[in-house]
Amino acid sequence: MRRTWLFMISVVLILVLIIVGCSSQKVESPRPQEEKKPEVIIGEITYETIKIPSPQFEKLMTGEFAQWYEKNYKVDGLHAFSLGTERYLLLSVGEKPTGGYYIENVTLLGKEKEIEVKAKLHSPQPGQNVTEALTYPHILIGIKEDGRQLVFGGVTGNNPTPVPRKDTGKYVGQIDNNSIEIRVSGVPEKISARAFKLGDSVRDKFSALQLKTGEEIGFTYVEKPNQQPVILEIYRLKNTK
Repeated sequence: MRRTWLFMISVVLILVLIIVGCSSQKVESPRPQEEKKPEVIIGEITYETIKIPSPQFEKLMTGEFAQWYEKNYKVDGLHAFSLGTERYLLLSVGEKPTGGYYIENVTLLGKEKEIEVKAKLHSPQPGQNVTEALTYPHILIGIKEDGRQLVFGGVTGNNPTPVPRKDTGKYVGQIDNNSIEIRVSGVPEKISARAFKLGDSVRDKFSALQLKTGEEIGFTYVEKPNQQPVILEIYRLKNTK
């Protein structure tokens, strides 16, 4: 009888230990889902044209986006603005003497590390009835942000005089005797570094600046399709220590 009781007590103790052991095991928390990277498309990339004006455009026109648009829509060239997972490209051909001009046949060609952007300018025919006022033809399109560098392949049929542009950024370093690298302000970190050619008026005086990596600078440059942008003026910002 005594042995039976001892046996039963032993079984109970074993069961208790098993239950306690199971409950004390750590429950593995579910692994966080990895952030889905945007698909990198090789070849022709589809895009969405944002009509101006339209409800979609009006919704976008707030804050930094509105400032970016107002600053660039009259400036010849390709301009980009990232907003979350979207990237907006503004393609402008600068000032035209009349109406009747518009941009067409926009093509985006995706490569491994860059996206080339090309387009064509439609011009009015001689004698065509058009608006007799200065116009600024431009087009706004949207694509997915994937971090690739944009390369402006130009607008066929557009031969404007390059307009000097002012910008700021951080000096990275000298590539060679004729070129430097700058991280341009207001551009996503992954694609902010750009190579600039030193103009003739800047090259001879550049060494006297003695710029150091990371210093804040201001600069003026001009840009032509399929050519490296050329710096016309460069200076150290006053608030740089």
